[in-house]
Amino acid sequence: MFVGVFVSGGLSYNELLHEGTCPKIGFLPACYLVFLCFTIPLIAHFFKKWNILFFTLTGIAFALAIFASIGQFLGKIQCPKTTVGLPKCYLSFVLLFAIIGVKYFQVKKIK
Repeated sequence: MFVGVFVSGGLSYNELLHEGTCPKIGFLPACYLVFLCFTIPLIAHFFKKWNILFFTLTGIAFALAIFASIGQFLGKIQCPKTTVGLPKCYLSFVLLFAIIGVKYFQVKKIK
């Protein structure tokens, strides 16, 4: 989660400085929404409450990562890239898949 907050926060900051860094959803840069979808679940995780909030927001971010990854693969969307040229939406997809999976099994084990 920290990695997601850090990377999406950096992208959001770059978007503030240089508009057009992130693809937009309507008028809103996607990195702002992804930043919120990493930050709020991180807080919910620390308080060990609000699992529905955790899964809802990480689910939204995961859906965006799927959409962006497919768009990037098809050449319809241009995701920000790492220094080696790997689209960050692919990394976000993998990271969110792992986070949701680990949290799901953690919650299931607790009950």
